[in-house]
Amino acid sequence: MLSSGPLFIIRGAQNGVVKFSPFRLLCPHPEDTLSQPRPLVDRTQAVRLLKWQLILALVLTASASPFGGLAMFSVLLGTGIAIAGSLYFALQAFRHAGATQAPQIVRSFYKGEAGKFVITVLLFATVFVWVKPLQAGWLLTGFILEQLVAWGVLLAGSTGKKQ
Repeated sequence: MLSSGPLFIIRGAQNGVVKFSPFRLLCPHPEDTLSQPRPLVDRTQAVRLLKWQLILALVLTASASPFGGLAMFSVLLGTGIAIAGSLYFALQAFRHAGATQAPQIVRSFYKGEAGKFVITVLLFATVFVWVKPLQAGWLLTGFILEQLVAWGVLLAGSTGKKQ
């Protein structure tokens, strides 16, 4: 009696385990076909994050309108600082892709995070020194809420099913 179960297991890079038996050489099974390799770095979460940050910036700016133009401007500056840092990180971190470029990917993530921090500090310093008048509470509210949405989008994306 022929068995369709595996005689040996070959460890593969894609699915973890590839089954093999002589019977499957004669009658291939649909799961025997290998899928296309997935990229080592997935940009979809970064794009989703930037979209949600832009949407939140517009919503917060509109929500601050009953408190006056200065409140709206301050919220817009705060959200803009957060978005600028996130954009720099996304551009740096996702420059490289592929398993052969793993060291460059790690380096680009560190460079992106360090650059995000420097850009955030410089933009806050610039705004506090050069923008008069300014409502610091609204500025910080916009920035903090943008950071919270960033964490929320990333956490929501990491709890989904792996494909």
